[in-house]
Parts: sequence; C-alpha cells; structure tokens
Amino acid sequence: MTSKNDDLGDTIAGVLILIIAIYAIVRFGPPAFSFLASKVLLMGKIIVILVILGWIGNAISNSEPEETTEKAVNYESDESRPPSYEEVKNSLKIFKPITKVRHYDESVLEAQLFQHLAAKLGKKRIETQVTVEVGRVDLLIDSIFAVELKICSSRRQFEQYMYQFSKYAEYFPWLFIVVHDMHHRLRDSVLDEFEEFLLRQGQANFDFIVIR
Repeated sequence: MTSKNDDLGDTIAGVLILIIAIYAIVRFGPPAFSFLASKVLLMGKIIVILVILGWIGNAISNSEPEETTEKAVNYESDESRPPSYEEVKNSLKIFKPITKVRHYDESVLEAQLFQHLAAKLGKKRIETQVTVEVGRVDLLIDSIFAVELKICSSRRQFEQYMYQFSKYAEYFPWLFIVVHDMHHRLRDSVLDEFEEFLLRQGQANFDFIVIR
C-alpha cells in the first residue's frame, strides 16, 4: 500500500517530466514553437509551485493528531471495574437523608440511599433487598459490598441488631452498617464497644457509617 506522500511525489515527478518535455520541444523544435518557450517555462514554474504547496499542506494535515473521544473515568460510567472500598465508603459518608416526609422509616431511608448511590456508582451495580442464607440485606453493590441500614438512637436498639451484623460480616466480603441517629443520642463509645465485639469475633471487614 502506497502512502499519500508517495502518490504526491510521483505526481510531481510526472508533472516535471511533462514540462521538461514540452519545453524541450518548443525550445529546440521548429522555429514556429520558439515563441512559446517562455510561456511554457512560466506555466511550468507555477504548476510546480502549486504542487509543492499542496504537498506541504498534505504533509501538515497528516502530521496533526487524530481527534480522540476520551472516556471519562468515574463511578457512574466506568463499568469495567467495581468501585473500591474507599469509593463506596466516601459515597456513603456524604449521604444526607431527607427526613421531612410524611412517613420516614427505614424503607424510605433505603430508597433515598439507593438513588444517591445510583447517581454516584451507577444504578446497575446496586441490588436491593437481597436474600441470602443468613438473612436479607438492604443493599448490595457489585455482589461485594453489603449495606445494612438502621434507624436507631439508643444502645438497646443497637444491641438488637448485633447478631444480624455479625452474620452479614461473616457472609459478605465487605459490610457497611449505616446508622441514622435521628435524635443524636447514640454515643461514639457505644459504637466503639460493638466494633470491638465484632473484631473479637474475627470480623474486620465492616465499617460503621453514622448519619446525624
């Protein structure tokens, strides 16, 4: 396969040969053609200049890089890889539920968080109310990150869920426990205590996200 530059070079060579041949005929041929010699030479120079200019323009256009459409890498559009632990955690930490609704409960919290994560990570990555052998988790991201939601503001409420949390942490690769402390009564010391409890069970693949 020949390149455009090679074709253009052949064209210039052909034009030069043709001009030289015509010039030779009119210059050294019969006297009747001698008056055309200067005109042929001038025309030949013009043609050569035009061809060279076209050659230069073609070379410049070929040297310009081709436009490429760069794909934005983000959680929403990049489906080639699952989000990392930190990406999921950061998305959960910035979530702010809307509580001024008629009946605010965990189902409403789940629906709001689903919309939030769908915008951040991509809707196709997220499953809701996933039933597994040890129970039914609220959200599951890429079959890797389980998200369990609770609305509670007391130690007693929290104690009721510890067995469930322990089973989920044992079953899933990663578990995020998202707690909405609506009344700001859940002390950090309570969370630390239950975190130590899970660690004693040999489960370190979890994280508490407290929303206040």
